[in-house]
Amino acid sequence: MADTGTATAPRAAAGAGDGQPGDGLRAVASAAAQGWRTVAATVLLCVLAALAGLWSVEPHYTAVLVTGPTARTGVAGMGTRVPAAGGQAFGLAEPGAAEETLSDFTRFLHLLTSAPVAQALMEDPGVLPRLFPSRWDAAAAAWRPPGGAAALMRRALLTLSGREEPVKPDAGMVAAWLRTALMIEPVGTTPMRRLRLRHPDRAFAMALLTRVMDLSDGHLRREAERRSAAQTAYLREVVSGAPGRDDTRQVFSQMLADQERIQVMLRAGLPFAADPIEPASAPPQPDWPDPVIVLPGALAAGVPLGIVLAAARAAWRRRRDG
Repeated sequence: MADTGTATAPRAAAGAGDGQPGDGLRAVASAAAQGWRTVAATVLLCVLAALAGLWSVEPHYTAVLVTGPTARTGVAGMGTRVPAAGGQAFGLAEPGAAEETLSDFTRFLHLLTSAPVAQALMEDPGVLPRLFPSRWDAAAAAWRPPGGAAALMRRALLTLSGREEPVKPDAGMVAAWLRTALMIEPVGTTPMRRLRLRHPDRAFAMALLTRVMDLSDGHLRREAERRSAAQTAYLREVVSGAPGRDDTRQVFSQMLADQERIQVMLRAGLPFAADPIEPASAPPQPDWPDPVIVLPGALAAGVPLGIVLAAARAAWRRRRDG
């Protein structure tokens, strides 16, 4: 009796352990095979939901523009952007040291989505209705509160807190729209940047991307002109009232000549902080949302979801029958 019990225990233990890790997988595979209709129906529903989403969402074009700091060397480079005394580079656009030096190109990237650029963009005719179509009533040619449950809830919460959302978009709203729609990506390890902007209108997306870049570069140019003009006016006063010593007058005269050369270079019409390396372009067909990504993604999500539902249904049937 003892030998029989001793021999039976190892066999029972071995039998219990054989195939133990694969029992769950085999059960799931068996449930999926038996409930293939559930799996197929789930996959079909996921694909249909993806198709419904593609048809309900307005397609967008992605305008792309590549820009970089104004070049100093090479055939396309303009050399040192503005001259300085002693042959030292003055106001270069390339990123400098990370201590207290802030390059003009870094300022340019920040200004792309800033309030000054948004304010200047608002002055262009026809831009605001294209940026906020849900707020613009074309028939009445007037602004209206945006529709939708989310917008209604937002207005209700603002009203409860004693605030009111402006109906007509302001510079802050335009800047927030730019921060959402405009994507800035590095190009490899270079200082170049790739700008992306999405909009339902292909031509408007490309024009808007170019316009935002021009406004940012123009803002920096006007600031440089203002600073140079102030320094030039001050130096002219100093030169006119400088002592009679020739060496002192020569130093101030040289500084004044440098500032006058800077103003001439600023009026040359070349890009100030950023060169458009690749002009704005967009694909001929909308690329967002991309059906090539959405439909396979729905298929990939539907298969495991269907298997889980089939396994859950089989387990429920076993409990009910048992």
